[in-house]
Amino acid sequence: MQNSELSVENLQAKIEAAFSDVKPPLPENIIEHECQECRDVERTFRNQNWRNIEPKKVEWAYDKLPLFTPEAFHYFLPAFMLYSTQEPNSEVCEFVVFALASKKASEEWWQERLDKFTTVQKAACNLFLRWLLPNPEYAYDSKDMEKALKTWWKEEAF
Repeated sequence: MQNSELSVENLQAKIEAAFSDVKPPLPENIIEHECQECRDVERTFRNQNWRNIEPKKVEWAYDKLPLFTPEAFHYFLPAFMLYSTQEPNSEVCEFVVFALASKKASEEWWQERLDKFTTVQKAACNLFLRWLLPNPEYAYDSKDMEKALKTWWKEEAF
């Protein structure tokens, strides 16, 4: 499926459906360590539902995905992906691509996060990355995105 074959609305619906039953992290399980930046992330995302997080919170946290625990990363990622479908040239989207496509295959840190995803959720990540691939803004990241699609997000359940 090429970008032109997948509407933004269809992509959004698939992301929402794929992550609809993910349980929120416990309020004390949002960040992995204590520092001021992480405490700010915890305060911002504590008791939040990914379906209705204010866009300004996602914008503020554009580079904070690596600070989340595996459970919080899994739970909040769809909010960042959905924001990115509306703002594909934003810093939020750039950092979502980095979170999904950077080279971390051997890192325990990455594997702990990846293990949380179901086949359908991996397929939603696959669709998201394939939707972005034709965007010239991501030409620099295209090789990493293609590798990620073949390595971690290879599921095409839709």
